[in-house]
Amino acid sequence: MPKVSKAEKLQAQLDTKSQQLLALETEINSIRAELDLIKAVQKLKMNDVVSFSIGRGETRQVVTGTVLAVYDVQGGSGTRKVKVFHGEGPSADVKEISPSSITAVHTAYQTEAANDEVN
Repeated sequence: MPKVSKAEKLQAQLDTKSQQLLALETEINSIRAELDLIKAVQKLKMNDVVSFSIGRGETRQVVTGTVLAVYDVQGGSGTRKVKVFHGEGPSADVKEISPSSITAVHTAYQTEAANDEVN
């Protein structure tokens, strides 16, 4: 059985740690993106542009629309809803969605969040 040199052992350790670091960086980026989305959704306002999921199962799709209103549902349940206009012409529609359906917010807030991280 060939003897493994110290350099080979160290290289194997370095390779393992590099793979672990890459996995952690991927996880950190995913968490950061989810947190940024949550912050952006909390600051939604009229005329913001959002992408959101509609439909179920095979008909599920992501569409982009303009926020018409963000409001708390009456009755004190603490539930928020968002009214969004999407589509064009005869297929245009207004949807009432849950903030959890939002997959992306396309507003100036994204630039503000990036600036906050720098400061």
